[in-house]
Amino acid sequence: EVWNEAYRKYVSLDVETVAELADATVADVLDAEFPDRAVHVTELLRRPLFLDLTLRYARSWREVPENDVEFLSQLWTTLSRDDRASRVGADLPKWKVLEELATRQVEARHMAVDREKLERSLGPGARPTIDRLVRERFICQTGGASKQVRLVHDLLDAFNIARRLLGTPEPVRRKFYEGM
Repeated sequence: EVWNEAYRKYVSLDVETVAELADATVADVLDAEFPDRAVHVTELLRRPLFLDLTLRYARSWREVPENDVEFLSQLWTTLSRDDRASRVGADLPKWKVLEELATRQVEARHMAVDREKLERSLGPGARPTIDRLVRERFICQTGGASKQVRLVHDLLDAFNIARRLLGTPEPVRRKFYEGM
């Protein structure tokens, strides 16, 4: 509905409807990936993004949250915790890259930001951490002369930006909003 009312008249794209995954399909995937524990099929896990993230990150979770905000909060906690063990040498923590990415996205008012500028703003250790997040399919990068980076899904970008803004002191937050 929203697409048809707000965007269809401005963009000439064919609409491809993607059905939610069936409960049986999700159950089979979860049983194969987590044979020693019960992970319940929920509405959230019938959405491909959340099923994929569960398969990649939920091994250490006691249970998989049933709503998207709790799920994404748990995911960010996992990224921060797992990061300590996977860092090499002078690599930056993933949370630091994600936080700076959100700051750059807000400043640019755009989801995709210039990778070189992001690396410069983070300093030494940024490149290997960004490369790791790209390999882990958490950050995607466009080709071309000016490499742009962003998170792999709009929902992840929006959550990351919201976390950044909510964790920012009020005077700084007001500055972000002034330009909007």
